[in-house]
Amino acid sequence: MHEKDIANRYERLVGLSYECVLDQDAWLPLLRALVDDCGRQMGALLFWDQRENGPRASELNLCDPAVISGYNREFHAIDPSRGFMLNRPVGDWYHDARDYGMAQIARDPYYQEFHRPHGMLNVSCLKLHEQAESGIYLSVLTSLDAPYPGQNEQRLLQRLSPHLLRAARMFEQVNGLRRELATRDLLLDLHPAPLWLLDGDARVLFCNQAAQALLAQPRAPLLERFGRLLGRA
Repeated sequence: MHEKDIANRYERLVGLSYECVLDQDAWLPLLRALVDDCGRQMGALLFWDQRENGPRASELNLCDPAVISGYNREFHAIDPSRGFMLNRPVGDWYHDARDYGMAQIARDPYYQEFHRPHGMLNVSCLKLHEQAESGIYLSVLTSLDAPYPGQNEQRLLQRLSPHLLRAARMFEQVNGLRRELATRDLLLDLHPAPLWLLDGDARVLFCNQAAQALLAQPRAPLLERFGRLLGRA
């Protein structure tokens, strides 16, 4: 890859990373571009519960459905990357060819019984986010018939790491706010008293089910007109 081409790919991938902060659907286009630009053919996001369930590949993946179901059903239990990833710091890439070794890969049942039958060879994995005893991991894989990624592709992957980590952290923070708002809305909806949240111009920002029921009554003392809450008198 020429320097200009590398720079263009880097800028594009950085932009796609931050699109994921507010849009969960943007993770799949990012994964697709990351796989294409960094010399891989497959990829997936994994959610790892370190207490009991182990790793689980999510629906955000570029793999055959049989790969995902097989991994989640049984092969995650013998995945050797687990020993490398559990205590690995956030932001540190694991490359099996480097950290596990091709000789060990050639003998490992996980690779022989799972990777090879599905046309997969090497995997690189990055811990994107970790809290308590769970984490989010990004995995990208090469296929059996593809060359191992070159130095430029590996450097591009490493250079993107800070942006991927920042985007994942911001995504989790935004999701946390969404969960808090959803909990608030649920609690307010269950409240028996009519409740409204208005701005300074009396425009309705939120109302619970009791408030909606009150406005539906034919002689209700309040009414909503053009998005504003008004007194009927």
